[in-house]
Order: sequence, then structure tokens, then C-alpha cells
Amino acid sequence: MDGYILFGSFGQLGFEICEQLLNNGYQVNHVNVCDDYEDQEIIEEKNLMLGRNANFKRMGENLERFINVPMIIPLYDWLFYDENQWEMILKKLEQIFARLQVKNASAPIILLKASGPDQRIRSMNHYFRVIEQKFCKTLSIYVPIIYGKWFTETSYLYHMLMGEKISKNADAIYISDAGRTIVDLMLHEEKGEFYIRNQNKHRWHECLYMLTGIKSQTDFPEDETVNDPGKVIFVNETNDGERFFDEIKKLQTIFDL
Repeated sequence: MDGYILFGSFGQLGFEICEQLLNNGYQVNHVNVCDDYEDQEIIEEKNLMLGRNANFKRMGENLERFINVPMIIPLYDWLFYDENQWEMILKKLEQIFARLQVKNASAPIILLKASGPDQRIRSMNHYFRVIEQKFCKTLSIYVPIIYGKWFTETSYLYHMLMGEKISKNADAIYISDAGRTIVDLMLHEEKGEFYIRNQNKHRWHECLYMLTGIKSQTDFPEDETVNDPGKVIFVNETNDGERFFDEIKKLQTIFDL
């Protein structure tokens, strides 16, 4: 077995990472721990796309006892699952890892986490801390709000826009640019904490202006500034991101604005 093991290839960020790895010639071994909690129509559509690639493999939960393949856990996509669903996912992961000798695994586990001031983010990171403790090499990549393809009601962006409190200090980045940066870190880093940030620090405010009519920082409630303890990676959005942002007004129909 080579390539990567991905615990959830059909969420918003998980699918993007899966596609980018496949496009770069890597094998992606999908393990279902969360498919039941995603939109089934979207999963079917994504499955048709991935099924055309011979490097995409579906795996059961009984993995080899010894493993040296990097494992990707897209916690980001699970942020707005409910706590019972978190428990079920964690239980599945613990059962899988119990069958693997992972304490001294040579390959890292890669955690894709959400970043931001939301209490739910801190709760999830704490909830899944047990996963990190099983590995000597843990690569944690923190991702801000992503906008782009496969926008759903379980997405971070949706909840940030529909919540009672809109954060002033949030950051946003186009999904393909976030994915490209994540894959680059996965290929060149074995461990550590990295925070992805948009070089354009006003992108979130621009998104809000497009979607809600909030025009300036003065329209936001005050939030505490979030200090990133890891290494910050600033990303310049590509032309694809800029073009998509020009079309983001189409999302206004979702919010009936």
C-alpha cells in the first residue's frame, strides 16, 4: 500500500485534498468513518468523479497491523457535526488504531483542523486530542474559513454567516488555494503546527460585504485577537480564487439577501 490514507474523502476539505493528491499522482485510500453524516446526493456525485481515477481506493476498517502510510484526518469537515456524531467517529478511529501499532509509527498522522475564535473549534480540538497522543509524528494544519466548491449547510462558511455572531477577526481563503498549501506541507513536513492565512487580510470582510451587506470592520462586534502558536503560512490566492470570488454573489440566493 502506498500514497495516503484519508479518513473521509467526501467532505468539503477532504474531497479537495483527495482530488489534489490524485492529480499529483498519489494513491488515496479512503476509509469511511463519516460518510453517513454528509449529504448523500453530493457524495454520489463526488464518488462518480473519484471513481474514474484508478488511484482512488476504498478500504474497510481492518487495516494492516503495521502501517507506515501517512494518515489524514479532516477534522475541519466535522466541525458542525453534533457531539453524538463526533463520538461515533472517534469510536471508529479508536477501534481502527487499536488494531494498528501506531505509537512508534514512522509515518505522521496529519490533522486538518479549523482555526478561529469559535468555542466549538476549541472543543473539537480538545475532543480529538486522544488521536494525537497515539502518534510520535503529528502534523497539524489549521485552516481558516474556506469558500468555494461544494458549499453545504455543514460548512464552516455557512455557520459563520448564519450564526448569531459574525466574527470580526475571521480569515477566509479559496478552497483550492488552501488545498494546494496543505498538500505542499504534507509533502515537505513530517510534524509541527502550521496555520494557513490569506495574504489578503481583508478577504473575509469582502466575503461578508458580498453576502450580507456588512460594509466595514465597524459593523462587527469586538472579538479577542487569536494568536497562532505555530508557524503561519501566508497564501496568495490564484486567479481561480479571484474568479470564483467574483461569482460568490450567486450564494446570495441561498441566504435570500
